[in-house]
Amino acid sequence: MRKGITPIIAVVLMILITVAMIGVLYTQVEELMEIGDDQLDFMEDVDANINSVIREEHEDYSDTMKVRIESNEEAPLYLVEDSSEAVLRLEYSRGGASSLEGDTFTESYLDEDFVGAEEGWAHDWSGCDIEEFDEQVTLENEGEEDEEITELYLTENDRVTCDTGVAMPNAGESTTVHLVEQGSGDDADDYTCSISTGDEPAC
Repeated sequence: MRKGITPIIAVVLMILITVAMIGVLYTQVEELMEIGDDQLDFMEDVDANINSVIREEHEDYSDTMKVRIESNEEAPLYLVEDSSEAVLRLEYSRGGASSLEGDTFTESYLDEDFVGAEEGWAHDWSGCDIEEFDEQVTLENEGEEDEEITELYLTENDRVTCDTGVAMPNAGESTTVHLVEQGSGDDADDYTCSISTGDEPAC
């Protein structure tokens, strides 16, 4: 008469199978958690702000708004990464309307040229002053007329000043500058630039 598996052996086999399954599940869950952490890191609110808006004078164009961006992030905050893949972008609005990108805003609201388009800027941060960011900036065609920023990041408490290419408001007008998170489309910060007399150096 043939004998089947004894109850003890059956229990041992079940325990071994259960332990093996737990091991596999643990590995998969650990991998998923790592992916989730990366996604959460990306989705977390960006801690940066527009510190001020100042006037940038031009010979060939109307004066433009120059924004000073400050990072409060402990980790590097990339404005430009991987050939102009921006983590943050700039948009503009008036009168509570939806914010628009610089060229669209200029076309919709201002009787001016968008300097960024005139200068052939590749992204919102092409007009940044980067002299103090030697180790944090990568340039294409460095030193040439068509020099372009292809990577730029800020560390905690760093400030960078960038020409927006958007005209300064006229007397009695105001423009709100929005610092927008690229992934979510949410505002990281905004700053309303109001002009009283028409020639203020900042707003």
